Amino acid sequence: MKGGYFILDGVNSEDYNLFIQRTPLIETPSRRVELRNAMGVHGGVPYDEKAYNNTPMQLLMFIDGNDKIKDREKVDSLLRNRGVFKEFIPYWDPDKIYYIMNLENTQYESPSWYGEKQVLQADFTVKPYKYLRNVDDVIIRDTSPITITNPFTYDVAQPIIKIEATGDVTLTVNGIKHLIQNVDGSVTVNSERYSAYKELSSGFLVNQNDKYRQKHFPILTPGKNTISVSGNISKVTVKPRWRSLV
Repeated sequence: MKGGYFILDGVNSEDYNLFIQRTPLIETPSRRVELRNAMGVHGGVPYDEKAYNNTPMQLLMFIDGNDKIKDREKVDSLLRNRGVFKEFIPYWDPDKIYYIMNLENTQYESPSWYGEKQVLQADFTVKPYKYLRNVDDVIIRDTSPITITNPFTYDVAQPIIKIEATGDVTLTVNGIKHLIQNVDGSVTVNSERYSAYKELSSGFLVNQNDKYRQKHFPILTPGKNTISVSGNISKVTVKPRWRSLV
């Protein structure tokens, strides 16, 4: 990817003659920790939610365009989020996917000496984790255990595991068993959403949380992780979703 450019929601900013003028300062996401008072205890007692907040990002960009109004409309259509996070791949970190949402307070400036070219500043909120790109799915076709390695030193991954099987299935990750009952064709265990569901050919999802019999969902710790599946399985697809803090 050329310096200054980025991909947002699958669209390369080069196609819009839009580029980032300088690498932004991105604050490390803050941990959600609340200090609470306890009787007889000096100082605050930390209550750690074991989660991180979003972090802000401000992009200073330049449109090298030929029609001020049309160029602005195109860029607005790209940046507007409609209340959802979009995949963002920046030139300074092209192997990672960030998830960002435009706060819709974009400011444009077009001094007379710029002609039809424009400067703009846009503010975003960024999810605390970025994800490694171009990671192949891990395929399991029998009950033999496999080992996969989390390349990041500090951060656990929350995988998405699709199990194609019938009947009761036991998914074992790092020695921890996860029982899924009465699988009818397939079930997807999504550790990021804390949910189990069946994906239909139409794209709809059928809630199958009642078949997932554990409180906790699988995680992949830094280093080596062992996965096995027992039951009448035909195929298991593991999307590791390796990640690190922004």
